Amino acid sequence: MLLSAATFPSTAPRRCVIYVDPCTGDVNDDRLNLVQESCESAGVQVVSVWSAGYARMLCARLDTAADEAEKIRAALEPAPGEEQRWAERLQGMHVIDVLCGSDAGLECSERMVHALVPARSNGLLRARRDKFLMSDVLRRCGLDAAEQATASEWSEAAAFLERLPKPLAAVLKPRRGSASLRVGLARSTEEAARCFEAVLATPSTLDESTSADVSAVLLQEYLAGEEWIVDTMSRDGEHVVVAIWRYDKGEANGAPFCYYGAEPVGCTDERARGVAAYALAVLDALEWRWGPVHMEVMWVSKPTAGGEERGPVLIEANVSSLLLLACWAPTLTLPPTLSLTLTTDGPPQRSRV
Repeated sequence: MLLSAATFPSTAPRRCVIYVDPCTGDVNDDRLNLVQESCESAGVQVVSVWSAGYARMLCARLDTAADEAEKIRAALEPAPGEEQRWAERLQGMHVIDVLCGSDAGLECSERMVHALVPARSNGLLRARRDKFLMSDVLRRCGLDAAEQATASEWSEAAAFLERLPKPLAAVLKPRRGSASLRVGLARSTEEAARCFEAVLATPSTLDESTSADVSAVLLQEYLAGEEWIVDTMSRDGEHVVVAIWRYDKGEANGAPFCYYGAEPVGCTDERARGVAAYALAVLDALEWRWGPVHMEVMWVSKPTAGGEERGPVLIEANVSSLLLLACWAPTLTLPPTLSLTLTTDGPPQRSRV
């Protein structure tokens, strides 16, 4: 059982992990049980906290009982700047990490780990959650990034689309969100207008913090090429690539981005190494020092003015402390500047990138 900070037994462990929005995606999602079992085996208590937006959604559901809604409200997130005062209810327990189970809780979890576990903090950076700001940061750090604009009015969106090469191909999506929700591919102005209205019609995140901009649409150039997944883990600024995958993805049944599969690629693949090197530079640009990151990177085959392939360009990075327990971190011994990728024909191999 995941306890709220107001329900600790007198025999509670002296160490705890805070779990913001401890939710599951479906009946096959066993993350709550896995976290609970792992923490119990280490003598660590799991404390549940609910972000304001996620709590509001749960309490409004018809299948949420009144007593359950009361427990959720009792475990609401602290207001910005109130994290230390909130922690007084932990009765002296030492917070060793903060986990996050939803997009809505990312801002809250970032604040809480920064205030309560400063040695493991990645700092406060909105660009790690806002897709427009994310690409803007990469460009300012000298990394290739998609051409983009953000628009609250259709006239602003139309002006950006007019600047793109013809024939038109543009991606429209929310600045915040996950799982390709309301992400559209437009090959005409009419399609773009429909995608624009669809994004604005319904917020794609439950985050109610001031950093969640749901009043604008993100428009980006369509990146044509080969899409890759890069999964990384970082410890005190030292990054390791733990897996690289090549997506099998395309259009089907009127939907622009359908997943057919993903192929793990070995670290001897030259293009994979180029994607990995770019991904590690993205981590530094986003000032990421602790925890796992899941990145989607497009290898753009269109040649540049110099005749070479454009190469890796970030689609987006999903950065969170989900399922990273600081109590495990001291057991990690990562060789400097080494990456680890999975191969399909043998054991994991290390190589410098």
